[in-house]
Order: sequence, then structure tokens, then C-alpha cells
Amino acid sequence: MAFSSPTLWSRRGMLAIALAGLGVAPSRRARAGALRFDPIFLELPFGQKASVLRIANDDPAPSVLQMRLFSWTQQGDTDSLNPTPDLVVSPPIATLAPTSQQIVRLFLRRPAGESERYYRLLVEQLPPPPSGRAGIAVAINASLPVIIDTADRGSAGLEWQSEGIAGNLLVLRARNPGTRYLRINWLAAVLPDGRRLRGQPVAENPYLLPGAERHWHLPLPRGLATHGPVQLLARTSSGMKTTELASLL
Repeated sequence: MAFSSPTLWSRRGMLAIALAGLGVAPSRRARAGALRFDPIFLELPFGQKASVLRIANDDPAPSVLQMRLFSWTQQGDTDSLNPTPDLVVSPPIATLAPTSQQIVRLFLRRPAGESERYYRLLVEQLPPPPSGRAGIAVAINASLPVIIDTADRGSAGLEWQSEGIAGNLLVLRARNPGTRYLRINWLAAVLPDGRRLRGQPVAENPYLLPGAERHWHLPLPRGLATHGPVQLLARTSSGMKTTELASLL
């Protein structure tokens, strides 16, 4: 099962929420349509076997939710989800009354090992039954990261390499050689003439898991010289990281 999504998304014709996306720092709480999630990032420290998620329904109508857990891997710019027995979610289906709150618990069945493990909790709002009135009922969905820590937690790394220019875009490849996940919240390049350009991730998901690679695009102004050093500034979950490229090519 493959997906490409922000941390949260809505398909009710509203603006998508991408709190962990480019240039937006994630918060512990998030809102998607009439649903609120707290937290939006679940992390189980080493030795902890359970975690709690609170979902609030601000809608004047009841909401039926289905919760499912998947293992999470990355291959290039694609995220893959697969069913997993490692975690259990309770309850798997819940009905939230108007302006009510639901406590969802995650239980770890497979003990933590020597490397971090990565999962996604998919919260899907089931459409209500047909009411006989005209209109389209489309559900809200959320995809929340679930991280299982190791004893030493490890550390993330970030390496950049230029893959050349395609049209007016500089293609960059980011790699995480570390042992812990990394989230790239924001990327900018400082050109030799002092101009600063903002980067855009090819994949909508801003996370970079250990050993994974992701591509970013930097829109380049016309007539830009390709020689001279370029400084990359990345604001990440591990702090600000600076990398210097010898040139754009």
C-alpha cells in the first residue's frame, strides 16, 4: 500500500493541513475539518508499551472513525504502508458524539529492538449513510507518525548532493545516513550573489527515515551562473543544518 500525504489532510474542499510540511513547524495538536488530534506525532520511548491519542469532534453531527496501523518504510520519494501485527489500536472503530472526545490507545506487541521502528496510524472518517439530499459525503483522513525509540535513541544525519538542473529547477538529493528519523521543515539555498531561494520537496511527506533518500527542487532565476559555492540551510527536527555545495552542477 503506497501513499503520499502531509501529516494531515482533508478532502472536503478545504485547504489541506500540512503542519509538518515545508516552512511550518509542527505542533502537538492539529485540526482537520471538524476533528482535532492531540498529539499528531506519537513516540514511544524505550521501555514504554502504550501511547494515548485524543480525538475531539467539533462537528454538530456524530462522526464514525476507523483506526488502522501500518508499518512505514520509504523507497526514494515514495512512502509505503503495510499491515503490521507489531501494534494494536483500541478501539479500532469509534463513534464520536457531537462535541465529544475519544481516547485511542496504542499498545506495543513487539518489544523495541536495536533500531528505531516506524509506523503510521491512519484515522479514517467513515461517510454517513445517504440522507436522500443532494450532495457528496467525503470523509476526512489523517495519517499520524508512530515512532518506537531505542535505548540510545541514535542520531539523524543529513547529506545533500546536486543532481543537476532540469529546466529551471535545481534537483537536490537528501540522504539520512544516521540511525534516527529526520524531518526537514524548511530548506533554502544561499547563492554566490547572496540571493536566497526556497526549496520544495518532491514528496509531500517531509520525513527522511534512516538510510532513505528524498529529492528536493530549487526554482532557479533566469540567467543564473552555475559556478560558485552554494550554501544549503535546512531547518530540521534535529536543528538547523548547513551544507555547502561547490556549485549548482
